[in-house]
Amino acid sequence: MQTEQGPLTVISVYSSPYNNIIETLQEFSSILTDLSDERVLIGADLNAHRRIWGYANEYTRGAQVEDFLLAQQVYLLNQTPLPHLNTTA
Repeated sequence: MQTEQGPLTVISVYSSPYNNIIETLQEFSSILTDLSDERVLIGADLNAHRRIWGYANEYTRGAQVEDFLLAQQVYLLNQTPLPHLNTTA
């Protein structure tokens, strides 16, 4: 995508709660390495709950994603209310 500030790459990532999050993060890391000279906006549903982004519960995969975000120096832009799928509608 072209913006006034130059190109912006937009990425959408999904990881099922049943997928191995480490494999997902390794693939994600490879993509970010390939795009290291570019501005990147990422939309992701990694099914990884963590208190620091507003969930009441903590999942191991949440800690793994948090460590990944810190190591990659990725900025989290979550806002409340938390995203969810309403399956009763």
